[in-house]
Amino acid sequence: MSNSRPAAERFYGRQFVRKIPSTYYEYPLIRKDGSEIWIGQNVQVLLEDGQVVGFQAVARDITERKQAEEGLKEQMRLSMLAAEVNGALVQRAPLHAMLQSCAEALVRHLDAVFARIWLLGPGDLCGDCHKASHCADRTQCLHLEASAGLYRNLNGEYRRIPLGALKIGKIAQGHGPMVTNDALNDERLQNKDWTQQHGLRSFAGYPLLLESQVMGVMAIFARHPLTGPAVSAMETVSKALSLGIERKKAEEALQESEQRLELALRGGDLGTWDWQVQTGAAVFNRRWAEMLGYALEELAPHIGTWERLVHSEDLPQVMDALQAHLNGHTSAFESELRMKTKGGGWRWILARGRVVSRDAQGRPVRATGTHLDITDRKRAEADVKERSRQLEAANKELEAFSYSVSHDLRAPLRHIDGFAELLEQQAAPVLDEKGRKYLRAISDSAQRMGRLIDDLLEFSRTGRAELHARVVPLEALVRNVLDDLQPETEGRTIDWTIGPLPKVQGDPALLRQVWFNLVANAIKYTRPRDRATIEIGRAPSTGDHEVVVFVRDNGVGFDMQYVGKLFGVFQRLHGIDDFEGSGIGLANVQRIVARHGGRVWAEGAVGRGATFYVALPLLEGDGR
Repeated sequence: MSNSRPAAERFYGRQFVRKIPSTYYEYPLIRKDGSEIWIGQNVQVLLEDGQVVGFQAVARDITERKQAEEGLKEQMRLSMLAAEVNGALVQRAPLHAMLQSCAEALVRHLDAVFARIWLLGPGDLCGDCHKASHCADRTQCLHLEASAGLYRNLNGEYRRIPLGALKIGKIAQGHGPMVTNDALNDERLQNKDWTQQHGLRSFAGYPLLLESQVMGVMAIFARHPLTGPAVSAMETVSKALSLGIERKKAEEALQESEQRLELALRGGDLGTWDWQVQTGAAVFNRRWAEMLGYALEELAPHIGTWERLVHSEDLPQVMDALQAHLNGHTSAFESELRMKTKGGGWRWILARGRVVSRDAQGRPVRATGTHLDITDRKRAEADVKERSRQLEAANKELEAFSYSVSHDLRAPLRHIDGFAELLEQQAAPVLDEKGRKYLRAISDSAQRMGRLIDDLLEFSRTGRAELHARVVPLEALVRNVLDDLQPETEGRTIDWTIGPLPKVQGDPALLRQVWFNLVANAIKYTRPRDRATIEIGRAPSTGDHEVVVFVRDNGVGFDMQYVGKLFGVFQRLHGIDDFEGSGIGLANVQRIVARHGGRVWAEGAVGRGATFYVALPLLEGDGR
């Protein structure tokens, strides 16, 4: 019975105590050839004088159904991977935070031991790296930017990897992926003792490429074989990551360019012009001429020089803007235009100016201004626009993948449930009670999977929904949630403590989902208690930039060594037979709180209850 024996023993132990006449139970078995099969077993308790004297069981091979369910679950996980990577790539966050979110999504949804992302960077940062002696080319090196799972330290042994060194450097150098489900025996992988120590089975590494140019490497290790769909999903993620990284770098370059522009304006390294409006005479400084490749002496000191060099397509709108200012309709003249260089090329110029004197009739006499070369900025803007277009296309591909998976999940479920219903209608007269229970088990499983899909789609919509932020009084919101949960508390004894709660800035509908999930969980997991206690209040914050609110209960609690799984999709710390649910609720809580710029965490102990904390940015004026 392999490692399912303890679970089976607990099951029969519960049956012995509960004396439930008939129960259906599923468990895996290891066959003689080492392969695994799944058994569905209908167990009947044999009673004499009210005492359990034995069990009678009828077993059936349900391996095909379990494999189909596992396939559906995998498709759902891959759909969520696509959705989370898509969400991370469009967030307004620093590059390292975006990459860390993607690495954590890979660990969560591919059940990886750890995932890492390296980016290609300058080699002159590698002076303290013990691998520096392996560098054939000291100008570039792979720098570790994100690490999730078992290893999270970015300053460990593999923080720098030379091109061509180790498996990661070879993936970058060769511009091709490396995938194996036999990590222990694959000659391309080193450190076999380490691989065996951690029980690693599979490895997948993908170069991050953009137009055949390597940008970095994404890699994972796992303790299970990687399936074909998982490998395809990683390839899709690597492409989306490449576009996201390029877009983020372009945004940062544009921001840096704008900062340089501001410094240039302050520093005065500008081309200047001084124009006598009524005569047309103009004086240009040397920098004005050098921007276009001319010596100052080559340019005639007249406004006609400027008009001759402006691009014919830009000249009409530039002259309209200039005339509007000369006529007093605008406080200043400003325009972006192309000007021809001495070599025949074109430079983008930001022209600014102002009339500094007028005659007695209000006509302009003299105007002065500046020229600034913004060619690099315009190119950066064009690059950002193009990369954004490509990223949008990649995001649509990810969304299409997610919706396609959801559609593929629903079709087989409808078939399973529908054919089970037809079979029950047509074969009911010839089926015994065991057969009918098998059919009910199939139908129940299909319906449960349908609910999981609905929860998955709701989770996906939460990530895409637009935030409508306003001031939200949490105390009123929580009491409204309690009213809605009133039916769940009927017939139970619950001691409620609700302390003063602050106002926060956020989307009322999304924040309501947070508190509905947290309070509903407290009600559910205190169900075994004769007298439940649930407390909702405000906790001390660790700084002056956030407010912390908690939900505490005296329920069944959880083991803190598994706290990292609490907020993962489909992660459950309690059996489905003990507590209902799909494992989506807390994942939704974390996603909503993160979208509000906050964080969520939990503390608990087995049998001693749990406390869930939500930290949100402090509302201005709430300094308590």
